[in-house]
Amino acid sequence: MEPMRFIVNQIESTKRAKGLLVSGQIKTNDSVAFAPSGKQACILLIEQEGNCHQSAIAETELSLELTRSVSMAEGDIIVPSILNQNLPTNSRLKYIG
Repeated sequence: MEPMRFIVNQIESTKRAKGLLVSGQIKTNDSVAFAPSGKQACILLIEQEGNCHQSAIAETELSLELTRSVSMAEGDIIVPSILNQNLPTNSRLKYIG
């Protein structure tokens, strides 16, 4: 399975973002990092179409709630914390779909 990659499409608050899980799997309590900022948080809640889930797989549009506030922008990429060191500091994508 490919590493988890989530593209932020909409910021609902400093602790909540909507977007597309483009690869891998995400679970509650996963430690994640944001590119390009490098900020880190854990996943508190995964929501899909108004329903809460413990995990989600690729090709899914989701809302993620975080354990802490993070300064993020549309196009930021969320990855597992361990992979953060491998991303360029200017990574930002736009999902069109």
